[in-house]
Amino acid sequence: MSDIGQQAVLDFRLRDDATFSNYVGDAAKNLQLTTGMAFIWGEAGSGKSHLLQAYCHAEPSSIFLSDLPALDASILRGLESFKLVCIDDVDQVVADRSWQEALFHLINDCLNTNNLLVLSASSPAAKLDCQLSDLQTRLNGIVGIETDRLSDRERLQALKLKATGHGFEFSDEVGRFILARAGRDMRSLVSIFEKLSQETLRAQRIVTIPFVKQILGL
Repeated sequence: MSDIGQQAVLDFRLRDDATFSNYVGDAAKNLQLTTGMAFIWGEAGSGKSHLLQAYCHAEPSSIFLSDLPALDASILRGLESFKLVCIDDVDQVVADRSWQEALFHLINDCLNTNNLLVLSASSPAAKLDCQLSDLQTRLNGIVGIETDRLSDRERLQALKLKATGHGFEFSDEVGRFILARAGRDMRSLVSIFEKLSQETLRAQRIVTIPFVKQILGL
């Protein structure tokens, strides 16, 4: 990867609303209590990226990497200089030999520097498609943290926390209306929320059911 390409990746900006304070569930607490490396796993849209970015918000000397298939495995070289390294969706590249070797060396380097490494994937480490046995052994030894399966009440709580962070509110009735018409995963809900956030700011409107219907075309 060119120096320009690597610089672009290392300049990645964290989402302002991805914090521990607005994550609903036990995974955030479990991650904060972990003193060593961590492996976060859960289905798509369950909050893995949120947790990794929240951790980076809490540590100034940190780096968050995502969209790994678009990167070269050499991007991992030297990252142990950060106190915290967070790498999202490693299952997207772990079948590739060059990524396997790069991850193995990064884990060892972070252990040698006593710095933190947090990885995420859609499945537990033991179920990854990894042919490098030394890497698999390392991954199996990392503390596993599963993301939370939220109830509708908890999903509503998560959305209201996000809304408050963006300077607007909506009633439980409006929230239940949205939940009944959105996908079950948080990614779908956040996508709807972001659209509502933009339109609320633009139109200076209170979020009501008629307004939601208008914005979402229901």
